[in-house]
Amino acid sequence: MITNFLSSEGGLKSGGTISGDVTIAGDLTVQGNGAGNYDEIVEGNLVLTSGSKLGVGIGDADPDTMVEIAGAHISDKGLLHLDSTDHSFIALDAHSSSHDSGIYFQENGNTQMIIDHDGSDNRMRFHDGSSTLMALTSGGSLGIG
Repeated sequence: MITNFLSSEGGLKSGGTISGDVTIAGDLTVQGNGAGNYDEIVEGNLVLTSGSKLGVGIGDADPDTMVEIAGAHISDKGLLHLDSTDHSFIALDAHSSSHDSGIYFQENGNTQMIIDHDGSDNRMRFHDGSSTLMALTSGGSLGIG
């Protein structure tokens, strides 16, 4: 249901509520005055894709992965800031013990370093993609080089 959107001239007016499912065929552009009020939830590019390439792009019209955030980092915050009012963790949940989970450190799309959990060996690794530089086993042994 759409309420309070149409003006007496037939155009759209500010304010109003949309409830229920909404289907938009074509482009959707949301613009505001940049004040950051709750009525301006989207600024810049927010792209939801479907079909053979499913993903969400924030600041990127063609996301490479399920979620891609593009833009300049904020000093002392980075590009993504998760702010908890309690404990704060990030969970990387691999499908099974034979799968790995980790973090890639890249420059211009090229992997420089990787920190990961090697699921099949149950150890934390620091490596450059080809050579393991340091590994910590589940038993507490630390291997360097």
